[in-house]
Amino acid sequence: MMSVAIGLMVTAIALPFLMVLRVIAPNVPLSFLSYAMSVGGLGISLYAIVTHSAVGSRKDHGGGQSDRSER
Repeated sequence: MMSVAIGLMVTAIALPFLMVLRVIAPNVPLSFLSYAMSVGGLGISLYAIVTHSAVGSRKDHGGGQSDRSER
């Protein structure tokens, strides 16, 4: 999932750069697509980070059960 997010973010950076260099003809729909890819990549990466940290947190705390249930 992170590789998709990184790919979206890199493409979202590369498209405006290529438009500034006039390699790609600059137009409004392509600019909006680039922005949407950037926001989508950011959203996917944040979701992946939160999911990864939640799984790691459950492993550290013994499967999500509280310590009081063992007493």
